[in-house]
Amino acid sequence: MRSKFGDSCYLAEIADLFAAFGSSMRQLDAEAILDIATAGTSATLLAKRWESVLLVNGDDGTLGRLMKDAAAMQSLMAIEGFRNLNADLETIINRSEQIKDAKRKMGEGEDLNPKEKKELTEAEKERKSLRKQVQEKLIKFAARVPVFMYLTDFREQRLKDVITKLEPKLFKKVTGTRLPVQAICQWAAEHKVLSLLDGAQVSGAIKIDVRAIGCDFYTS
Repeated sequence: MRSKFGDSCYLAEIADLFAAFGSSMRQLDAEAILDIATAGTSATLLAKRWESVLLVNGDDGTLGRLMKDAAAMQSLMAIEGFRNLNADLETIINRSEQIKDAKRKMGEGEDLNPKEKKELTEAEKERKSLRKQVQEKLIKFAARVPVFMYLTDFREQRLKDVITKLEPKLFKKVTGTRLPVQAICQWAAEHKVLSLLDGAQVSGAIKIDVRAIGCDFYTS
């Protein structure tokens, strides 16, 4: 008896088929096989790609730049789970400096006393734990993007345009954040670029102070 999905999927009924995803394997059913045959990958595997650690660089340099970006930090800290992001990043950076200093002394031939060795071990554990937590939170945030694209009707448009122009209200609902429009308009002014803010999706939903935002044009 052949599969209801056709002869090409008959093998799925008599053998276990798997697809590789990074270092893990995922079992496929007939529908997933057809997805891969027609689109190159299944919807499930495509969504899993947004949960990859490769999407989030959690090194000290990246986290340091993020901490210095006030607009990005303000947007992220407005999301549940990111309330203490600034304190977490500051702790990670401080612990990294502490570890570097201790290892520099060891490299110069200076012996650490028992107290300093204990502090070094604790600093490494705390940094590793916090870095992992921050990375997992950022990955969780990134994983909401395919959910947003599934809900919007503008799937053929550029993601940036969908987020900033077409569906900003929906993006805020899905991700729990707002775009840093004031910072964007300020950047545009500094680079002598006119800014137009489309407030059609937010009019009546939140209070808008056009002068404080600093945009050149505002429509609703």
